[in-house]
Amino acid sequence: MQLYGMDRELIEIYNLHNIESIKLWDLVLNGTGKLVVVPTLLVTYDGGKYLNLSAKDKNFKVFVQKVVEVYNNEKDNLLEDGLTDPFKLRPRINIDDKTKEILLSGRLEEINEIYSFYDGKDSYDSSLLFQTDEVKLLLPMIKYHIKKFYEFTNRVVTFDEEVSGYRDNYVLYGQVDGIEVNINLQFNKIDSDEYEIYVGGLNTKNEPLGIKIKFSKEAISIELIIPSYKLVSSSLYHITKGAPKETYEIKKDGIPVVYEDRDLEVTSNEWENIANLDYDSNLTWYRLPWGSLYGVSNQIQEISETEKIVKVHNMYIDVNSDAFSRREYFAKTYIRNKTVAVDAHEMVLDEVRKTINGVCLSPTNGIYVIETGFTDKVLGGLGYYDDKLKNRYYYHLEQSSKGIKGISRDSLRTVRKEDNVLQASDMLNKAQMLRLVKGEQDGNI
Repeated sequence: MQLYGMDRELIEIYNLHNIESIKLWDLVLNGTGKLVVVPTLLVTYDGGKYLNLSAKDKNFKVFVQKVVEVYNNEKDNLLEDGLTDPFKLRPRINIDDKTKEILLSGRLEEINEIYSFYDGKDSYDSSLLFQTDEVKLLLPMIKYHIKKFYEFTNRVVTFDEEVSGYRDNYVLYGQVDGIEVNINLQFNKIDSDEYEIYVGGLNTKNEPLGIKIKFSKEAISIELIIPSYKLVSSSLYHITKGAPKETYEIKKDGIPVVYEDRDLEVTSNEWENIANLDYDSNLTWYRLPWGSLYGVSNQIQEISETEKIVKVHNMYIDVNSDAFSRREYFAKTYIRNKTVAVDAHEMVLDEVRKTINGVCLSPTNGIYVIETGFTDKVLGGLGYYDDKLKNRYYYHLEQSSKGIKGISRDSLRTVRKEDNVLQASDMLNKAQMLRLVKGEQDGNI
């Protein structure tokens, strides 16, 4: 047996206590003929020990988080009590105003709200939901963009509501030029935010229509491709100047033949209960063409003439009769603008990506299972995200007589492993799910 020890520097960081002073300063590097300013944090603690890390050090994010955590715990406490320091020779933590403002602007209150609902709850290392549920939630988007594409051709494509199939292969039903057809759909999930889909039965050359869907930090993109016709259509719903826009383009042989550019419609959110399912969100909402919602909030906090904190937050919500999906992205970034003397610098203070999917297990009893998954596609996540949430799945149950409208944070029932819910098939045991949602097995909300 071989034992792997923890990084020695991490051990020192996790043991940080009795902070005496905190100083955020600039480490100036000279590279390729230019000055580069890198944020650097110096902390003295516990009788003269010190740690000094810059943004270029691998443990800097964890260090910042730990310093903020300990500072908030110790800031109102004297380092010595009245007996050991009667003349108050040991002051409170020494921190200048600029350091405090910059450091605490990265305290991650918003992220803590996003995280705190799941703190201490059982998590799973893989999804317990079935692929069919995910496919059905993507179908309104898929159908809309197929129909929109064919509006610019001499073919008319319509869809029925019915869908069948499982495990990568599905059948949609509809009409092409008024003739009933079975439309084959091959589904490939690349990761939590990206899909490739091939749709057969629509083209005269019997060639499948390729569809690529991607949810990125500040955009949703949908691309349709028919190689033999050298046709590509691109739909982009992206955030620009704080508000989402829709851009649509069709290219033939690489030459644009269709182009549209419009602002998305501001709307109210009829699904506030889903947007606020695990914390209170505050976003401006826009209506997407297929009926889904896109919530956006961009904030800029000026720290100095050259420094600022930028917060980007967006949320996608899609709801159908018996299921819903919510995708969320949040990032907080420290930015130093370029000046005559130094280059610009950008550092992600924290970042989160998560997806919440809700599926009706029993329409008769109104039982829903709700899955929250945290992706590993995060480069700026701090220690808590990396240690506790990345690649983890959390589950809750709800019984609602009002359908999805009746789902509420206050009545969710947490699923735990001791409830004998260990794999996807356990979710199909309706009797067990009913007992759990009623609290008949030990547990709490």
